[in-house]
Parts: sequence; C-alpha cells; structure tokens
Amino acid sequence: MYHPVETFIEFVKKDIKAVLESIENGNLRIKHNLSIEEFRSLQSLKARKELIIKPADKGGAIVVLDRSCYMDEIRSQLRDTNTYLPISSNPSFDIAREIKHLTSHYFQLGIIDQKLVEFLNCQHPVLPVFYTLPKVHKDLARPPGRPIVASTNSLLSPLAITMDKILSPLVPLTQSYLRDTTHFLTSLKDLGVLPKGCTLMTMDVNSLYTSIEHQMGLEAVNLFLMQNTNFSNNQLAFCRDCYDLVVRTIMDLVVKSTRNNLIVTDNKGRALGRGNSADRNP
Repeated sequence: MYHPVETFIEFVKKDIKAVLESIENGNLRIKHNLSIEEFRSLQSLKARKELIIKPADKGGAIVVLDRSCYMDEIRSQLRDTNTYLPISSNPSFDIAREIKHLTSHYFQLGIIDQKLVEFLNCQHPVLPVFYTLPKVHKDLARPPGRPIVASTNSLLSPLAITMDKILSPLVPLTQSYLRDTTHFLTSLKDLGVLPKGCTLMTMDVNSLYTSIEHQMGLEAVNLFLMQNTNFSNNQLAFCRDCYDLVVRTIMDLVVKSTRNNLIVTDNKGRALGRGNSADRNP
C-alpha cells in the first residue's frame, strides 16, 4: 500500500539535508526575517523557564503563559477521575502484541501485504505526550486548556494513519459535513428564503472527542463503510478491528504530563484530541 505521509516526510528530510549542506559549503546565504533586536528579544523570551509559549486553541494567536498556571491546568485535568485513572504499569507491550496479532491475522487472509504489516507494527515507538492549548477566547487571565495527546510515531500512529486514509474520502458524504466557514455560509445561501418565524440555532458539544461512545462510534463507522464502499466482509472486518484497536487503546498508551512521569489512562477507553498531532512540546 502506498503511504503518502511517509513519502512526504522522506522528501522533506532530503530537502532539509540539501539545504544544510549548501549552508555548510557556503553556497547558500540565509536572509533573516528578524532584526537583530527582534532576534535577541525572541531568544531572551525563549530562555525564560518560568514562561511557556503555546499557540492559542483558536484564532492563530501566540500565547505566553506563566508556567505555574499552565501546570495547574494540566494537573487539574489529570486529577479528574471521571476521565482519567492512574495505572501501575506501561501497557505498550500488550498493545504491540495485539497489533502484531491483528496484522498477522489479516495478512494470512490476504487482506494486507507484507509492506503494510511492517508499517503497522511500529518498531521504535515513542511515548505520547499530553499537553493543552490555551482557550484564550474563553478566559484571557487563566485560560482553560484543550487537552491534546501528541501520538506521532507512537504504537498506534500507523494504524491511525491507515484509518484516516480509508475514512477521510468518505467524510464529505456525511449529512453533517461542513468543510469550513465558507462552506457553512454557502450552505446558508442555498437554503434560500426561510419561512416566517424560522429560527436558526447552533449548539456546541462539550469535549466532543471524549463524548463519542466507543461502541456507537464503531457501529457508525461500520455502517458507513458498508453503505459507501465495495469492501468485502474481510476488508470491513479489518477496518472495524483497526478502528476498535485505535479508539479503545489510544489512552491506554503511556501519557507523560509536563515534567511529571505520570501514567494515566482514559477512564472509558475513548479517544482524546488529535491522535497524531505533530506538536510534541509539553
């Protein structure tokens, strides 16, 4: 199976290597986009360990936080025993064994090839990192944080990439699909003139990712695949098992909170945040 994400990463690595070699050989001059004063100020801010710099959850702003306030928010979320529970050991070995069993089973059935088997079994996984993005649109002084588990290159990352490749083309087929704000506004125009007395309403789901009940999510994915693909029963079973393994165990992986070797698990075995976030800085 062709994996565009991995191919893209390799191309970027080659380009970066070529640029660095050009700099070392004196064949490439870099023009900085900061003045000397701006660069020094940025380095000074970066060196202040009592501060932490994060992108805002919404709006694209950069937020400079007092580290103690940020850590208080992290601890406050992890102390919520309705969502998280401490565990006594690292479950990574059991998860790796389950992935190996799954891939071996579907390889023997001829559903996946050896290349995909090797891709799905991550040989040198890293530990996911728990961090939050400040919601400054809700509180500027002490913003609550959106929890993120950065799982890039973790045990479940290859499985998540594979499921994303399978499911992403189907997402626009759902009735509730909205690509972005422009798509939403266009959809409103398509409604035409609304009946007299009609009221437009919106709603927001609190903690959307962790509010998705696992079994219902699994059934919804299975139904949608059956309705919109020509997959065989074994192919459908492979998709179901991959989805089940990713969502059921995503929070059973070791999660390291900032500067604390705290091992936690989701209390209900549900997915949390962006499972493959590239940002691994706590």
